[in-house]
Amino acid sequence: MADNPAELVVTGVERCLEYAATWHAWDGRPIAGQVEGSGDVRPNVWTPAKALRRINDHLIDHLHEVHVSHVNAYAEEVGRLM
Repeated sequence: MADNPAELVVTGVERCLEYAATWHAWDGRPIAGQVEGSGDVRPNVWTPAKALRRINDHLIDHLHEVHVSHVNAYAEEVGRLM
């Protein structure tokens, strides 16, 4: 885990763009896979658009984490100054 959550965002964006660069050769067939969780394994189908949406949602979560971290740090600093 990175000390700075913003590093996770940057790394995630870079990985996403690397994957997206390969999609020009996509043949139109979704990639079948499996999702593990809650003690079960479920089939799942991924298209580039779905993968990008999921990555986007995850990155938004990390951006929110960065924002909250900065707001909390600022609030603590302001509290010390008062």
